[in-house]
Amino acid sequence: MTICPIAMTRTRTRNPRRRRRRRQKSPEQEEKMKQLRIAGYSNQALCHLKLQDGMNALKACESTLSLDPKNIKALFRRGQAAEISEDWEDAIEYFKEVLEVDSKNTLAGNRIKFCRNKLNSYKAPRRRGTPTCSSGPTSRIP
Repeated sequence: MTICPIAMTRTRTRNPRRRRRRRQKSPEQEEKMKQLRIAGYSNQALCHLKLQDGMNALKACESTLSLDPKNIKALFRRGQAAEISEDWEDAIEYFKEVLEVDSKNTLAGNRIKFCRNKLNSYKAPRRRGTPTCSSGPTSRIP
């Protein structure tokens, strides 16, 4: 034992020769740990979506998909994260990936239509507020 000069308490030093052995985990334990990580990252993504934090939601979805590339929730939430960031083209691609895995997912199809409408409204020229030459009741003649 040695005395820590900062805390003035005794600390136990480890013997460098003595290593801690890690137990080998069974395949069932490994699979359970993987499923818990997937659930944790997926829940983290949902929390970030609720907070309108698209960038961190996207990172959590990517972490989930690194463990399970076909996870429907993570694929869908990744599309939602892109929507929050107003990255409409990526959102469309992410929702298409959802449809590749689950073709009956109508919600992903609806989100694709929504994103396409948003994308078209940004690309279309603005027609509102352009001056017109009319001699109607709103124009004044000096």
